[in-house]
Amino acid sequence: MTQDLAAARRTELEFVAFRWLAVVFGAIETAMAVRGGGSSSSAIVPLSIVMTAGLGVANIAIWSAARRADDRRQLAQVGAVAFLLDVVVVLAMTWAFTNDPQDAVWLIAYVLPLEGAARYGRSGAIAAAFAFTGSVFLRELYLAAQFAPYRFSLESVEFRSAMAFVIAMTAGTFAGSLHLESARANRRAREAEAAAEREAAARARLQELDDLKSDFISITSHELRTPVAAVRGFVDTLRRRRGELTEDEVGEFLDIIHDQSQRLVRLVEDLLDVSRLEAGRLTLEWHEVPVAGILGSCVTGMGEAGSRVHVREVAGCPQTFLTDPQRLGQALTNLVGNALKFSPPGGIVGLDAEPGDDGEIVFSVRDDGPGIPQSEHAKIFERFEQANSEATRNSKGVGLGLYITRELVIAMGGTVTLESQVGSGSTFRITVPVVAPAAQQAPAPPFEATRSG
Repeated sequence: MTQDLAAARRTELEFVAFRWLAVVFGAIETAMAVRGGGSSSSAIVPLSIVMTAGLGVANIAIWSAARRADDRRQLAQVGAVAFLLDVVVVLAMTWAFTNDPQDAVWLIAYVLPLEGAARYGRSGAIAAAFAFTGSVFLRELYLAAQFAPYRFSLESVEFRSAMAFVIAMTAGTFAGSLHLESARANRRAREAEAAAEREAAARARLQELDDLKSDFISITSHELRTPVAAVRGFVDTLRRRRGELTEDEVGEFLDIIHDQSQRLVRLVEDLLDVSRLEAGRLTLEWHEVPVAGILGSCVTGMGEAGSRVHVREVAGCPQTFLTDPQRLGQALTNLVGNALKFSPPGGIVGLDAEPGDDGEIVFSVRDDGPGIPQSEHAKIFERFEQANSEATRNSKGVGLGLYITRELVIAMGGTVTLESQVGSGSTFRITVPVVAPAAQQAPAPPFEATRSG
């Protein structure tokens, strides 16, 4: 429930409480008419009972409707019906409870301009004053006909109606000022609430960035420390014991130094790519490239493991298309490298290219690895996230490859999807347009294999 709706409902329920006073007044006047007897009691008593009982029943219905109203429109409709009821009943009471021309019961009708002002401002108050004036005029005619020798008094009509309009203008002006101040207060409250929400969002974002910084420092320091320590340890061993080592041992040490250096380079390049993506400084260079060239470069980039990658071009697939060959190759190589990493020893990885819908091309990478639970499909594309399995926990990686892959493909106007179940392997699909928007054709530079993620 909004604050405006709650305030409007509270006002309507306050009118319900005030209306019970009118019910009590009608009951008292009815009792006095019965007790006083007289020639008029036979006409007054039935009408009084009907009005008083009807007002009580209607008040209960208004109370129930006001509590059930779900929005301001419904509550406004309830209020309009209640105001009309008040006008009819109060004016009827000024007639029914009049025992002689000097009876002052007509004074209760002055509550109508006040209620009109409270509900609708000056316009509501003036409308009630007009209704009051019409009632006073007809009441004077009734008194002149009912109570001889009383005569119609235009002065009484003018005085009473003038008082009604004075009350209406005063109450309407005062209510208008209150409504204006209330609107200003509500606007300031909404602005303060919006500012508080923005501040809370900013604090949450700062906390998120602080947590991300902590994760970044923790993860990258660990990942950097491992290859650096390995390189330093084996280099130190070579320096101190070079003469004691056999050629095979030296070759083994150099292979380890090379592998750890490559791991360090990949990590630094991943961090630089994340920095460019986060800062919006990633630039794409569009060239027309052959599909077979992209696929072949991915396989070549895997080195000896490339023999386990089976490439397939589906019939109907475009021979060439416009893309950034370096960035698309990087994304595909990340996926192929992960597929090789998590497949069983000697397992085959499929790399397919097939036509998509609406001028698109789809690259699929399939593996026979442990699979990824459905609950983690979205999470693994986030920074520093990996699937929660024994294979991934034992793998070397900082959890940036899939995040970079997704962001690169999105930057090229494409999408990355995943199909996987635990124990059934995984299939990643990259879908990119054949003709990129605003692409600039240029001679394709030599395309070099990119690294795995």
